Amino acid sequence: MREKERELHILSRRCTVAKLTLRGKSQYEIARELNVNQSTVCRDLGEIAKEWRSHAVRDLSEARGQELDRIDRLENEAWDAWERSKQHREVQVTGQTIGPNGDTSRAEIRKEGSVGDPRFLERIAWCISERCKILGLYSPVRHAHGGDPDGPPIEHTHSLDLSRATEEELRYMRELRIRLAKDVTNGRSPEPELALPGPN
Repeated sequence: MREKERELHILSRRCTVAKLTLRGKSQYEIARELNVNQSTVCRDLGEIAKEWRSHAVRDLSEARGQELDRIDRLENEAWDAWERSKQHREVQVTGQTIGPNGDTSRAEIRKEGSVGDPRFLERIAWCISERCKILGLYSPVRHAHGGDPDGPPIEHTHSLDLSRATEEELRYMRELRIRLAKDVTNGRSPEPELALPGPN
């Protein structure tokens, strides 16, 4: 029973140390207020930091998973829309001509081929790029500011242009996305050979 009381006492002290630290107090001030050694406060802060980091990692992993799910749903919709945009469509043309014997109307149904709407490929490319960013698959990009040191930071955007991709390349990218999603869902890191270089 003594051990339990000791653990509760330590937890209570650590809660107080955390509150006082967040209020801006120094280790020395906290030690004086709690009547303990400064080294005890230092150890408590180390344990508190470990706990906060473990929560942050869990929260970050959960947030990554949620964003990847959203991107997956969006990409699936874009793939479906892309496939629909390539289908032949029927166009109904109606017209009315007035002849010497009275009104006549003409109706015609015509099939038009389609090469697909490239806007859906742009959306797919955006999804792939965002997924790669979240998973950290791009090589690091070094940025140098060559202008005014007080100027705004340089922004770099990653983008993929799939409008010229072949059907085979598109099929490969879709399979790659499915493999990556399975790896992330199963808690594994993506395979090293799947790492993509960052765009230049």
